[in-house]
Amino acid sequence: SPEVVGKLSGVDPEAIRGAARLYAKGGNGAIYYGLGVTEHSQGSTTVMAIANLAMATGNIGRPGVGVNPLRGQNNVQGSCDMGSFPHELPGYRHISGEAVRDIYESLWGVKLDDEPGLRIPNMLDAAVDGSFKGIYIQGEDILQSDP
Repeated sequence: SPEVVGKLSGVDPEAIRGAARLYAKGGNGAIYYGLGVTEHSQGSTTVMAIANLAMATGNIGRPGVGVNPLRGQNNVQGSCDMGSFPHELPGYRHISGEAVRDIYESLWGVKLDDEPGLRIPNMLDAAVDGSFKGIYIQGEDILQSDP
């Protein structure tokens, strides 16, 4: 209830109700949140609450609305969108799908492996043991991010 949240947060329960009403009646409402939400000890619960709020108010599944988590490192979203994951091609299409591989093999003129590639920690381990021959890193501080 707003009273419980008010006690825990120090925010006036009427201000909480007012914000909820404003969001519910505001037409299009999009929620953007960053790592402060997802990395919090109650992050999973908070993300579910955000999603429930968006669904309960009809702010999901149409233009100008939605739940939008923001990523933490330099352009993680864009690099993932373009297929930088070891298991997904551009558009978040999984590498294991034969029809998906056929599309990209045709576009790129190469044969793709149906098994996912290495993740960053595995690449670094493989570089140390000599089975990984090279890595091109741009805009990343692996000493800080992947010690």
